[in-house]
Amino acid sequence: MVTTPHNKTNYYKNRYPSASTDEGQLDRDDTVRTGPENVFWSNSSSVPPTGVYYALISSTNPVSVTIKVLRSNNTPFTVTKQFTPAITNYYQYSLTSSTLLTSFTYP
Repeated sequence: MVTTPHNKTNYYKNRYPSASTDEGQLDRDDTVRTGPENVFWSNSSSVPPTGVYYALISSTNPVSVTIKVLRSNNTPFTVTKQFTPAITNYYQYSLTSSTLLTSFTYP
C-alpha cells in the first residue's frame, strides 16, 4: 500500500482513482506474494501530488520487497528490502509502525 503526501492510502479496499486515493490506483491485490502490485496515475489530467510518500506492507509473513518509483523527470528510485513485520494483526499498519517499508519524495 502507498500513502500519499495528503495522507490518502491506495490499498486493496481503496484501489480505484478517486479523491480518496489522490487519483492514484492499485492494479491488483497480490494475495499470493508473487507480485508485483503497482500504484500509478494513468489519467492525463491527474498527476501524483508532490511530497513524501510512504510504502507500507500488510503481512505477518517474511517477504522480499522491491519498490520502484519512476519520477516525472525519469529519475528512478529503487529500494529492495527483506522484511519481517512485527505485527499480529494483518490489517494493523501505520506510518510509525513496523509495517513501514520506506518513504520517498515525488517528484
